[in-house]
Amino acid sequence: MPRLLPNLPVEDLTFENDYLGIIDKGEIIKTFLKSNTSEFPDIKMFSLYGDWGSGKSTLMKYLEKELKGSFNTFFFEAWEFESDANLSISLLEYFVAESRDSTEETFGEIVNIAAKLFKGFSNSVSVSIPGLRIDGSKIVEVLDEGLGQTFLLLKNRFKEEFIRWEDNKTVTKPYDYNIVFVDDLDRCEPENVLNLLSALKLFFTYGQKTIFFCGVDKKAVNEAEVCKVKKIVS
Repeated sequence: MPRLLPNLPVEDLTFENDYLGIIDKGEIIKTFLKSNTSEFPDIKMFSLYGDWGSGKSTLMKYLEKELKGSFNTFFFEAWEFESDANLSISLLEYFVAESRDSTEETFGEIVNIAAKLFKGFSNSVSVSIPGLRIDGSKIVEVLDEGLGQTFLLLKNRFKEEFIRWEDNKTVTKPYDYNIVFVDDLDRCEPENVLNLLSALKLFFTYGQKTIFFCGVDKKAVNEAEVCKVKKIVS
């Protein structure tokens, strides 16, 4: 007799409740990540593609649990911050909150820098799965409207502060690399999806010790691009 399956992520995944074959997939990805850390300085971002309800969240939660013995793991559930003005800033604030066991004052400035740097992203980004195209000139135009600091200066300051953050985390935590799981993007408004992905690709990959693992619904990202185009046209 057919049975109904829960539509929420499975927190304690076992072979008994693994109806989608998540564990087998997770073991393959876990082995791949643990075996290729030497490539992380050059490859900072991984995407897990799948439709809504395909098990992306369950798989990423399984990976976070399994990789805790090899990486400093973080799990950012984007949908919980949907009401915030900028998901990229929310991600930074999440990092700062996770750093309160160390020198908290070290990381306060990065949020202020990013607030200026990320302004205007919705008008500067276009998407072409699997990559993103970013029109830096549009960002420069926004900065020139009166923020008083150049794009290059803010970008370099953000890079310095982000590297300082990840260096601190790998000193206070036991492992050499941070892995950040970004989940629930397909539950966010299209424009927020595009803004966060663009910020990750353009700025958060400056570090040498942090990689991002994003669960992505291609349909959601494509809808974000359509919404952006309609907004520009109107």
